Amino acid sequence: MIVLAGCQDDYSEEMSVEEFMDYEELEYFTAVIGNSEFTVDDPEFIRGEIVKGPDEEYNILSFWAFRGELNSKLEPYEELLAFLCYYVGPGTYTTGVKYNQNFCQYWKDSLAWSSDEDIGETGDVHISKASDKFVEGTFRFRAYNKDKPNQSIVIYGEFGVAIDKINP
Repeated sequence: MIVLAGCQDDYSEEMSVEEFMDYEELEYFTAVIGNSEFTVDDPEFIRGEIVKGPDEEYNILSFWAFRGELNSKLEPYEELLAFLCYYVGPGTYTTGVKYNQNFCQYWKDSLAWSSDEDIGETGDVHISKASDKFVEGTFRFRAYNKDKPNQSIVIYGEFGVAIDKINP
């Protein structure tokens, strides 16, 4: 004999996704860097924070993901970072311009690539969902080789990042 039983309270209230799910389960960071894929889905290697800027005049959102190990002969170390000054929540943030100091960077071992305000090509980070616990969105920018600025690669992707530190 199989018995199935259930109870239902008359009280019913919708739960938001944030209340229902653990944010670490939602974390992801994926990108295309030139012709290579960069995917990090382990929350241990994804970070996000919101802090106050100088003189506490504005918020700065930074988030990044990394994989590999520094100085490893088996696997290169890679890191992708976005740094957004004047962060106010959902919206599109332009990178690679002097007036806002926003930038994105990619490192592979010791080689750095960055959206560059001196060259003048802008990129953007679009925050589609945001709370004080989680941000989600997309990004696209041209990164220039810091050692050879005439070399560049296009980097684009999407992310869902838990905010580990908040200090606004």
